[in-house]
Amino acid sequence: MPSQLLPLPIDMALVRSADRRMVARNDNAKAPDARAIVQWIAEQALVGDDGVALLDGFCNALRARGLPLWRVSAHLPALDPSVRGFRFDWRRDGGASLVSAPHDDASIAGYVNDPLYALLTNGRTFSRWRLHDGMDPTTTFPALMDLRAEGGTDYVQHIIWFTPGTALKGLVVSFASDGIAGFGEADLALFAELLASGRHADAQTQTGLATPPGPPPPPVFKHDLPNVTMDGWEVTASYVDYPPGRVGAAHRHPGFVLVYVLEGAVIAKISDQGDEKTYTAGQMFYEQPGATHEVSKNASQTQPAKLLAMIFAKKGLPATTPVQGRGAV
Repeated sequence: MPSQLLPLPIDMALVRSADRRMVARNDNAKAPDARAIVQWIAEQALVGDDGVALLDGFCNALRARGLPLWRVSAHLPALDPSVRGFRFDWRRDGGASLVSAPHDDASIAGYVNDPLYALLTNGRTFSRWRLHDGMDPTTTFPALMDLRAEGGTDYVQHIIWFTPGTALKGLVVSFASDGIAGFGEADLALFAELLASGRHADAQTQTGLATPPGPPPPPVFKHDLPNVTMDGWEVTASYVDYPPGRVGAAHRHPGFVLVYVLEGAVIAKISDQGDEKTYTAGQMFYEQPGATHEVSKNASQTQPAKLLAMIFAKKGLPATTPVQGRGAV
């Protein structure tokens, strides 16, 4: 463990947030602001998924309410295994941007040198660091030293744990100021109120208090299967390409067949299933045991078609047998 992690000097020590007390003391002044911002975030999330634009609007809304924001970051773990995570950054003089964290030594070193390491190590969800010229570089996180060198005066970090069972475990949000006095108590209360509102909205969604989902889509295909024992059987799945205008010869398969149309449209007629039918991409049809595939052709003279045929049959039997006496139909 790097020597600068612990112990921390007294003026840089972790301070656990009294979130509820801060919110209660400042409720009359800041609750309307928090509700307005949360409502704006909810509305924007419904009409788009641009996280960069969302963070930019969020930070500008906070600055419009007088908060001395200088920098804001939001860290998320990644579902994509090729990267460790993502970070949305906002700078007062540069707006918002998205940065990915790769799996490399530099990325890991950056993590253990970040104040987030202290929060996780101490099991906390909030800390605040006052930045000043007298900070000891041997006991202070390098990231905080860098912020001070660039003019930062105050740094606040929150961890928001998501509802158990969700794909992502949580979100880390940090706020930095370069104002002479840093953040005031009312500013900290607003941060706490905003993040608490986000946790509440997540809990509502996970417990079913949000708008219920619509009915599930109907099945692509449903059909009774033959009453056969499948000991010694196997399934063979093959692509079948139909160039424009292709007409196939009549044939049959052992066992039974399920066919899924991947692209284009085909015309098929299966014995004992009535007249020929047209099947388009996303549809399926079934060939019962002993059936003859009497008609098999591309429905288009200009566009190709493609099928996925799944043949269920006893092992060792030929997958396709031409039907003698029947030409192409």
